[in-house]
Amino acid sequence: MRRLLPQALLGGAALLSAACAWRLAGPGVADGGAIHWGAIHWDGVAALVAGRLVCSGLFRLERMRWRNWNQDDRLIWTAAALCGSVVGFLTAGALGLLLPLNVAIVEGLLFLQLGSLVGERWPRRGDGGGERKAPALIYGAGGQGRLLLAELRRPDSGFDPIGWIDDDPAKADAVLGGEPVLGPIEALPFLTELHGVRTVFTAIPGLPADRLERAAEMARMGGARLIVLPTVRDAVRALRRRQLAA
Repeated sequence: MRRLLPQALLGGAALLSAACAWRLAGPGVADGGAIHWGAIHWDGVAALVAGRLVCSGLFRLERMRWRNWNQDDRLIWTAAALCGSVVGFLTAGALGLLLPLNVAIVEGLLFLQLGSLVGERWPRRGDGGGERKAPALIYGAGGQGRLLLAELRRPDSGFDPIGWIDDDPAKADAVLGGEPVLGPIEALPFLTELHGVRTVFTAIPGLPADRLERAAEMARMGGARLIVLPTVRDAVRALRRRQLAA
């Protein structure tokens, strides 16, 4: 359901921008100051929406991190908006549907502006007069990772967890605990640069030394640091050792 909701919202935004574009620029829709909804060619609207959804999927807009909207996100949204208008216009032409060029242009501008408005005004976690939280990634989407996620979401943590890094192919593109699995450890340098992440956390039980070194290397390549936190098992063992020593 969580994966379908962003796609449904993108579909609604595409339909809204296409209908408004016909309202503003479609021939005969607003003649004489009156709106003639019957003059809207809804098959042309459907072509625009289809092109928009195809390009939204290609650019993976459903995984846009609205609360961390940055310059890279603006560029991705702009490219997707341009691509959707072009694909919709060409699709309508190939199917023999009426879709004036000015309608396609206006629709692209409306969709572009809609994304920019939402991205710039989306409430960030930690807003409201407090210190802005730093985006962070979590390596390992298992049980210990879920506990770590809950701690990082505390108001006083200073961090905003934006997603998971996990090497399990079965978890690819999944949404766990409300956060998406963004990719395997090899994608870490790209993801840290893309999202402006400077801290990566992990608490994987029994993580082999070679994998730990690999994760630390990938984090450094992206300009981030890897913080290894003790697991619950490690904490209990340490407490037990202190009790025995006392």
